[in-house]
Amino acid sequence: MRMEETVLTEHSLESVRDIINDWDPIGLFPMAPDDEYEDEIRQVYKYISDNADIGKKELATYISNTFIDLFGIDSFTASDIDCLYVAEQILNADF
Repeated sequence: MRMEETVLTEHSLESVRDIINDWDPIGLFPMAPDDEYEDEIRQVYKYISDNADIGKKELATYISNTFIDLFGIDSFTASDIDCLYVAEQILNADF
């Protein structure tokens, strides 16, 4: 892998991390460790990387399902609109 690709990948992952951590979908910050959502962030990032032509609604559904699977429906109470907003932020991020 060329150096430019490595930097782009790390920058892209960091963008997804910043957006999801700022969103704080379960409301765990500031009490939780900084890497509380790291597994979910990496899953979302991988999904985006593997699906170059992904749309906002598809990504929003994936984000919602990922957090429900890992935290449960009782803990993850974000609306579809919230997930669409986050998906849009991620897709519009400067990768």
